[in-house]
Amino acid sequence: MLEERPTSMTLTALGWPILLLPRSLSWPQLPHPLCPPGKEDGRSCKKVTIRMTIRKNECRSNTPVNLVSCDGRCPSASIYNYNINTYARFCKCCREVGLQRRAVQLFCATNASWVPYTVQEPTDCACQWS
Repeated sequence: MLEERPTSMTLTALGWPILLLPRSLSWPQLPHPLCPPGKEDGRSCKKVTIRMTIRKNECRSNTPVNLVSCDGRCPSASIYNYNINTYARFCKCCREVGLQRRAVQLFCATNASWVPYTVQEPTDCACQWS
């Protein structure tokens, strides 16, 4: 009598369903696991503002500039899959969803002039497959 293999199991630490796949399906063709949003702990992927001085060659912003960046936690796991005899890696990164251009004036001390400089800022941030 053949032993029945489960079609899925739950990785309790993360609460993700893990699918057991046929041998013919191997990484990187594995489907992405279902990643339900985690409990809000204040560290999820979101837009944050960072103050920094922008420098380009001999020029720099006169004062620190508030720039939008992305920061936070996203789901990831490395789970052993005996069908492919290795670990399957599921990783998402906190990344920009869209970008917008923003003009910043930089002061060049060598010739006492101002030059325009363009930076790109995220319009939004989200966990995305890397």
